[in-house]
Amino acid sequence: SIKMVFGAVIDTVKKRQFVVYAGAASMVLALLTVIDHASFRTIFNTIGEYNGLLISGLLSSIGIVLCDIVADTLSIEVPKEYIARAQIWARAAQASGAVVGAALCGVLATHLSMAHVFALELICPILALIATFMSSMRPVETAAPNFTLIKQGIGYAIICIGCGFIPYGQEVLFFLSLCVISFMLKGLLPHISEKRLFVTTLAALFLFRCSPGFGPAMSWWQISALGLDESFMGTLRITGTISGLVILASLSKIIVKSSVLITLTALAALDIILSTPHILIFYNLLPFDPRHVVLVDNVASAAIASLSMIPMGILIADAAPKQYRAAYMTVTASLMNIALVGGDLISKKVNAWLPVSRVDFSNLGGIMVTSLAIGAVLSAIGISLLA
Repeated sequence: SIKMVFGAVIDTVKKRQFVVYAGAASMVLALLTVIDHASFRTIFNTIGEYNGLLISGLLSSIGIVLCDIVADTLSIEVPKEYIARAQIWARAAQASGAVVGAALCGVLATHLSMAHVFALELICPILALIATFMSSMRPVETAAPNFTLIKQGIGYAIICIGCGFIPYGQEVLFFLSLCVISFMLKGLLPHISEKRLFVTTLAALFLFRCSPGFGPAMSWWQISALGLDESFMGTLRITGTISGLVILASLSKIIVKSSVLITLTALAALDIILSTPHILIFYNLLPFDPRHVVLVDNVASAAIASLSMIPMGILIADAAPKQYRAAYMTVTASLMNIALVGGDLISKKVNAWLPVSRVDFSNLGGIMVTSLAIGAVLSAIGISLLA
């Protein structure tokens, strides 16, 4: 949630490489802290285990966020004809990094000690520094410090923490977050020439990403009833992400030439088509091997999740002034994250209305049909707004 503050601050920095240096240094400090925890315990014996892990997590988050904002901003600062392609490869890099990291950590953890695994993770900030040295990050136009946005971002972070201690905190946080981020966007709109188009496109993307999933009951059913073991599910996630990257790369030229309306309509239709086989399998109406259905669905879902963010990057690159792009990118990305939270809340309510346990999946069909219908309606509203 504090990412919006960093975005406003980065817009004031002329040389972005210094932001990457700060992010890499923060990640190095975080890793040194957990290496100490795993071996020497010098810091942890002084400040306590909980405080040590909290500091390490905070430093790691700050480092990743700083590098992430610079990467996002760079992806929309390329020449206009390459913006869509840069967005696609930025998403591909992010997803492939997650796959490689997860796979390597899993393998290394079975052969090396915890301290050695953390030490090898120092490669991550080193890669960020190498990329910075190899790239030609030229000085960019800067903006005056946006103290209003900075104060709003800090206030929003305090609200996020506070909502964790009250009843219905998730629901309260969702609506408060939506109000705060909308207020921030309103403050940035004076810099946009096509205000109505900008707001309408963001609203359509928000509704599309607000579509609920089926919830954890789906995974329980796949493991318990369909016999898909945990190792298959783990392999599935990696296979799905890698295959999704291939789809992402192959669709780059189509996305470049297509409007946001066509892209979202195609993604919404694909999402509905790929979710339907699960319902048919549940009601014994589809004679296919469930493993093949789950694999195809997982591959496409990974691609859809990445593809749905690309129109937003193109929109900001087209509409936002150069000196405010980091602020626009972080605020709109926060709005899209809030949409995902909204989808999770809808899924939570549907699962509460139609309860499922690990031994009784009788309501799962109702959950899938209801969630799919809600998602279709939300996507249809978004598409009609664009149309």
